[in-house]
Amino acid sequence: MEWQSIRWSIPLESPPVIVQIGKNTHGRESEEHFVLPDLWCLHLYEYEAEVEADSQRLPIRPGYAGITPPGVPMLYHFLGRSPHYYAHFSMAMSEPTYRIPAMLDLMDNFQPTVAGFVEAVGFWSINRTRSSVRLWDLLWQLTDLSETDATQQDTPPAIRRALAYIDSHLHEPLSIRQLAEQQNISHNHFTRLFGAVNGCTPMDYIQRRRVEQAKHLLLYSKLPIKSIAASIGITDPQIFNKFVRHYLNKSPRMLREEGLTKVGLLE
Repeated sequence: MEWQSIRWSIPLESPPVIVQIGKNTHGRESEEHFVLPDLWCLHLYEYEAEVEADSQRLPIRPGYAGITPPGVPMLYHFLGRSPHYYAHFSMAMSEPTYRIPAMLDLMDNFQPTVAGFVEAVGFWSINRTRSSVRLWDLLWQLTDLSETDATQQDTPPAIRRALAYIDSHLHEPLSIRQLAEQQNISHNHFTRLFGAVNGCTPMDYIQRRRVEQAKHLLLYSKLPIKSIAASIGITDPQIFNKFVRHYLNKSPRMLREEGLTKVGLLE
């Protein structure tokens, strides 16, 4: 893939709010100027042209994706009929933000991206929440494809693999020695690497992830409390009750009732 030099910081911690989405054709004029003061814009291009943005001139080719943040003027230079998919949307400001290129050659990923985008367009008229969630997923995919997330770039492969293993094995006993051996590095080296990347010890991270999973499932799922406890490796209800109270200052049952209230199932 070829990346252009302009990259934006996009907040992706919550879904976009779509204002308009669909397919359009430009090119009746040789030049057109666009600026959306309050909205992000995503284009999936099926034509050849050029666009000026942020004092740079970027090529547009079939199979490219372009994204523009609010308030950035875009001057398009068209060569003729210019069909494209587009979405205009707002994003809630949040941290962290993620780096995404202004122009991205999707190559073999273009058609799957278009298929997902067409799904978002189809949902728009019948279920706008689902349309926003589908677009949200596509924005995450574009961010992943860009490979510009500094956290991912700077994280050693051994630690990335260990993090993935931890998140998929929270229901099992986990030890630093086990994680280090899986990556074929020493216990001490693994601990130093992990701390440098995550700012905490491996066991602190494991405990934090177990707390996050327990809280999420208690608030937003209908799983029995004993099943939630088992999902983070605790089989004794009393130990789970103490665990939740220690980290979240509420009992599992109180959190469950709080979650039911949020979704309107409990007055």
